[in-house]
Amino acid sequence: MPNKVIKYKDGSEYSGKVDDKGNRHDKGKLTLANGEKYVGEWKNDKKDGQGVYYNDDGSILKRGFWRDDIFLKRSEYFKIKDQKKLREKFSNLLLGYRDQMDEANYPYSETYGEDPKKHPFEDAPAELMDDEEYLLRCLEVDDGVCFQFASERLRNKKEFVLKASDHYQFEDHISVMGDSLKKDLDIIIKTGLSEFGEFGDEILNDKNKLFKIIKKKSNKFFEDPSSLPDKIKSDKNFFLKLSKLKDAENTIKWANDEIQNDKTVIESYLEKSPAAIEYIDKNNQNYDRYVTYAISKDGKLIDSVDKKFRKIRTYVLKAAKTYGNIFQSTDVDKRFRKDKEIVLTCLKKDPTMLKYADKKFCKDKKIVLACLDKNPSLLKYADKRFRKDKKLFLKLYNKKPKLFSDDDHDKPSPLRFFDKKIYFNPEIINLFIRKKGGSASYPGTDYIVTTVCNYFNKTRNHKIINSALEASPYYFVGLSKKYRNNKIVKKEINLLGDYMFCFHSSFENTKIINTLNNLRGLKYFLTGFKDSQKEIMDFINQCKNSENKDGFLSYKFYNLKLNKSYRFFSGPFTNKIFKIIELQKNKIHILMGNLKTTVKKENFLIQSV
Repeated sequence: MPNKVIKYKDGSEYSGKVDDKGNRHDKGKLTLANGEKYVGEWKNDKKDGQGVYYNDDGSILKRGFWRDDIFLKRSEYFKIKDQKKLREKFSNLLLGYRDQMDEANYPYSETYGEDPKKHPFEDAPAELMDDEEYLLRCLEVDDGVCFQFASERLRNKKEFVLKASDHYQFEDHISVMGDSLKKDLDIIIKTGLSEFGEFGDEILNDKNKLFKIIKKKSNKFFEDPSSLPDKIKSDKNFFLKLSKLKDAENTIKWANDEIQNDKTVIESYLEKSPAAIEYIDKNNQNYDRYVTYAISKDGKLIDSVDKKFRKIRTYVLKAAKTYGNIFQSTDVDKRFRKDKEIVLTCLKKDPTMLKYADKKFCKDKKIVLACLDKNPSLLKYADKRFRKDKKLFLKLYNKKPKLFSDDDHDKPSPLRFFDKKIYFNPEIINLFIRKKGGSASYPGTDYIVTTVCNYFNKTRNHKIINSALEASPYYFVGLSKKYRNNKIVKKEINLLGDYMFCFHSSFENTKIINTLNNLRGLKYFLTGFKDSQKEIMDFINQCKNSENKDGFLSYKFYNLKLNKSYRFFSGPFTNKIFKIIELQKNKIHILMGNLKTTVKKENFLIQSV
């Protein structure tokens, strides 16, 4: 902190340390206009700490300790000092408790599942548990668990509970909150209390306060709705207001039977959210009509109504228009999988339902082609004769080649389901290479490149191998070790692609650069190279220092750093992101998600992220 001299309008002057905001802080001297002065410690622009106050003649008026500009008696000072030590002691215990909890919840920890035996505040002195400022800070450390150990005074203090609710939800500690606060409107809203029976008669009989509480709560699930008085349960206007709220479908069940079966109320709830059908009385005389309306808006709601509707064709067909995967629904009659109108309606919305359709539809060329056009991977569920259709394969591949490269557990590459004879031949392999061009990626992340490399390794077709390597270096990664060491297929890959570094003193001359730009075969000089000479030399030196005995770049080129994130581009962890937690000569210890493991440096290709 810098030293500074500050002169004030009243004639006083300060000389000493100041903080970033210009406030007096640390050590300094204040000389008043009348000659009196204070020499000592400051904090946030106030006398705070040890200091001496002098008279204008230099005699000492006060010597001791200040806090917030107030001189403390000796007993007061030591009380504050002891309190500070007590705070520090239990703060350290609380941090240790939090670390133990984290370890207990970490699956790969040696102490996984072993929660600490008790919370440190169980043994805390009563005066510390009555320290409002301290406890509010502690709530942030243990996610509010220590609220239960607060003094009865604080647990009954509205301002403290409101501030505490900023750090966690109170559902787990409602029982330790003061009973009077459970009936306070502000507390109920802020803490998210949800038990009607705790609200007290004043709130339960005031529909405006009740509505405010319900509106403010993100979910509208309250316990003990039977505690609502009859005058609220029978108030039609109250429930019409509730019906307009978001996610309030269930509130209709709080009303009495008359209101629950009131046509205006029901239609208001359904208009706001068709999901309210789940809470409509099934014995209502218009229930079938309400179901028709609800499932026409959201077909998935057929799962929420009486199961008899999942066996009636008109309802299933209506639901299928917005709920394509209806065949996955519980209790939907399997005979509808043979119903062409329902099947086509489902497939139009969700082609993956081909998986559940009757086999006759999986043989229908028109239906199958329409599904494959949207998702070629659905070939898995089509009749096997489509797997041998070369024209179909070429049509789908040429239309959506990227889908054939992507291969995930949930969405496998369509190539997996075509007959291998169709694509495992020179004609199609060459097509793959041409189509991929320079966009080929690591075999582990690109199923087309994986297939091409498998073809290389099995057929030993050096002509195709070399044409592939001309297109992309990534095919080299997929070659077996035997072929990677083969002089016929082993080749150098330029790190800079079409670019090269070339030095000559004449390049300083702009006219010469302009002349050279017209040379045949030269695309262009990169602009700004004059200002990047240091960076270029640093890069060249890094490359030279990272060469192996054969003159190729080694793993040293990556300049691995602790706690930095990298991505695997080869091996079983391809595309996984990890952090380096320890570096050794030939190995690195990594953290990948929650998994700690060790890998050899030369076995993987990686890139920083």
